[in-house]
Amino acid sequence: MNVAGDKGDNKQQNLGSRRDAKPMGQRIISSFSAQIFPLICTLMSTANEDGIKQKYYIVANWVPFDKYEYYYTTYIIQFIFTIYAEMYIIFCGTFFLSILNNIFGQILVLEDNINKIYGKAKIQCENDRNEFKQACNYFAKQCIQEHQNIISLVQQLDETFENYIFVDYICTSFGLSIVVLQFLLEDTLQMKIAAIGFFLAFASQSLIIYYNADIVAIESSHGLSLAIFRSDWFELDSSAIHMLQIVIARAQKPLTLSIGPFKKVGVESMIALFKATYSFLSVMW
Repeated sequence: MNVAGDKGDNKQQNLGSRRDAKPMGQRIISSFSAQIFPLICTLMSTANEDGIKQKYYIVANWVPFDKYEYYYTTYIIQFIFTIYAEMYIIFCGTFFLSILNNIFGQILVLEDNINKIYGKAKIQCENDRNEFKQACNYFAKQCIQEHQNIISLVQQLDETFENYIFVDYICTSFGLSIVVLQFLLEDTLQMKIAAIGFFLAFASQSLIIYYNADIVAIESSHGLSLAIFRSDWFELDSSAIHMLQIVIARAQKPLTLSIGPFKKVGVESMIALFKATYSFLSVMW
């Protein structure tokens, strides 16, 4: 029974759970706060000379009745539909983020297995009386197979989510431009603050996903090569060393996801996202 290995796996699982839960909780709180803020502004607003209070809504809309007379009815309808739409976006993003964290965890497990090749080979030679060369080759081949499985998973993920990420990229940049336009057109401080909240919620959601995709790309390339270098590779048989050299050569190409046929998902994509936002804003302004 590998107690140390079980503890390491549990630690990685707990780490992945915390990485998933924290961004999702932040986005849910930000989204819920953005829905409630216009109602708070309405309740805090003062009446003008005619005795009419300024009323704020979550989004500008048209309803087949007087939305000022039936303010709370209109607000509840907006609240239900906007919360439903935003929860759909948040949970889809969280699902995608959990897959990225799973891939990141698999890379960490692979690095740990590579670091233990020499120790496992010695133990197998002592217990089963196998040749050291045969034992090294056996564990090195296992690491190569794990690496190939990770590569295949990322490729399948890229093929599946390529169009989704591209559409999300376009919609996010357009949505950010709408929020900035609303900020520029609004006269009241309350709605300007609400627009800032929407902008931060939109931008942070993309940043979290792009950042984690960037972490996977870095760890699959630089991190994996560094893990092999720090291992006891020089103690292994020459054939096992050659296998690890193949892993290093393959790791020179990072495991990345695509934004359609144009860009790779990463922190640098946020700069391109803001440029696209500025382009949309220039057209509308």
